[in-house]
Amino acid sequence: MADDIKVKSVAEVRDNFSGFVDSLKTAAETAASSVLDGGQYEWPKPNDWNGDVTDLEGMSEPFDREEHSEDVRSAIKDATSPGTLGDLQVSTLQGDYLAIAEQMLRMRNCSPIRAAVHAAARRKGHASDSGPIVRGMKGYIENILRVAKEQK
Repeated sequence: MADDIKVKSVAEVRDNFSGFVDSLKTAAETAASSVLDGGQYEWPKPNDWNGDVTDLEGMSEPFDREEHSEDVRSAIKDATSPGTLGDLQVSTLQGDYLAIAEQMLRMRNCSPIRAAVHAAARRKGHASDSGPIVRGMKGYIENILRVAKEQK
């Protein structure tokens, strides 16, 4: 049965991700120039974006992750011809970087009311016993200490 399985990589570095990387490079060059050469600083923006901060749906287009999701689906859909672990890693990682960048753009351009609501939601999560402060920070320390005390 194992001889019937043909593993073949299906993922690629997708154009949307490459465009995002190019826009970051350009933003870094512009930021450096604004300080070193006295140029005007410009906020980084993705390639192929219309720049309209009120077009909430249109803000998603430069960060479209459908190709990455399709690569993941292709890697796991057929048990006799699966993709590789690397396919899953590069596909999800590219998509994660794009998702982070989209969130950054949306937060940078959101209204003060929206920013306050997002901050309140984060703080509510931080105040939770299962949140990143109690379970994350304190829980991590407690787990290390538990393992240390079990060692002989």
